[in-house]
Amino acid sequence: MKTSWKGSISFGMVYVPVNVYTATTDANDIKFNQLHKKCNTRIRYKKHCDHCNEEVGQGDIAKGYEYEKDKYIVISDEDYEKLPVKSKKTISIENFVDENDIDPIFFDKSYYISPGNLGANKAFELFRRAMLQAKKVGIAKITLSSNEYISMIKPHEKGGMLLSLLYYANEIRGTEQITELNYNVDIHENEMKMAVSLINNMSSEFNAEEHKNEYQDAVKQLIQAKIEGKEIVSPPEVRNNIIDLMEALKASVDATQKAEKPKKAKRKTS
Repeated sequence: MKTSWKGSISFGMVYVPVNVYTATTDANDIKFNQLHKKCNTRIRYKKHCDHCNEEVGQGDIAKGYEYEKDKYIVISDEDYEKLPVKSKKTISIENFVDENDIDPIFFDKSYYISPGNLGANKAFELFRRAMLQAKKVGIAKITLSSNEYISMIKPHEKGGMLLSLLYYANEIRGTEQITELNYNVDIHENEMKMAVSLINNMSSEFNAEEHKNEYQDAVKQLIQAKIEGKEIVSPPEVRNNIIDLMEALKASVDATQKAEKPKKAKRKTS
């Protein structure tokens, strides 16, 4: 697996060389090309310089910041390397917190962390086990892809550690402008009991393997049907004609209770 970042984790005066790897992939995404409707020819996007009136290759493109209308300063890779930012090479733990104190809305992308070399194994594993025993996660900064991120570091149950990029507070939108949330309702005690009963009936341990991308599977079937020249037929939507909330809750509880019965293991008799 290709490393996304190499450097060190520091906590206190301890430095641990580490490698960082991307933990997720877009493998479920089906790639489409854009075609001209008239002839089904693929649309190509070319980078063109109006001043030179010529097509420009990726190697001839620089990053420019427009500080005034049509006036730019060029920022090179060498300029980025000279930035006085510690997080380019070091993930410095700023403090440790309870993971439950972090609102899930702050979580972005995840990475795996491994020791950077054989000599780092002991310090790496000590740091990992200490966080497990203390039941804490580390908060740190890391620079990735020309930007600095706040991140959370935690032990991974399958070995190594996880690094999760977090959004900054000013990147999180509030709910104040969602007018639909400004409501007042009266919930009857029986409605609450029935709803909680339904939740309990439907509760189980989370298993990521049970969840498949049905939309992507349907798109693949659509593509195959198109290739074979078959007609695409959409199945009719099935919906029960229940409009009363309490009636719907009762029907749902009954249905989930019936669905649970076959799953219960029978006791063996000797």
